[in-house]
Amino acid sequence: MSTMDRIHHQLLRLSETKRVAVLNYLLSIEEEANATPPQVNRPIQERRERLRQALKEAMEQDPFREIADPVAWQRDLRLDRPLPGWNPSHDD
Repeated sequence: MSTMDRIHHQLLRLSETKRVAVLNYLLSIEEEANATPPQVNRPIQERRERLRQALKEAMEQDPFREIADPVAWQRDLRLDRPLPGWNPSHDD
């Protein structure tokens, strides 16, 4: 019995829902095998240079220049915010 015959035989033993799940899984594997991420074929040196340039541009923009006290700024960001529909004073 060939591998394909064995696979077909095993698939027939599964419920339709499980067969669909197996086939979807196989299709996702095929898609992953055929997909080539855009960064994979780019030479490492080129990627490093692009990252270096992006960091340089970010430094030139100085996105955090308006933050006088970074510790206070971070503390404020981490404060708990009220959740919609949740009453903290109500105990169950």
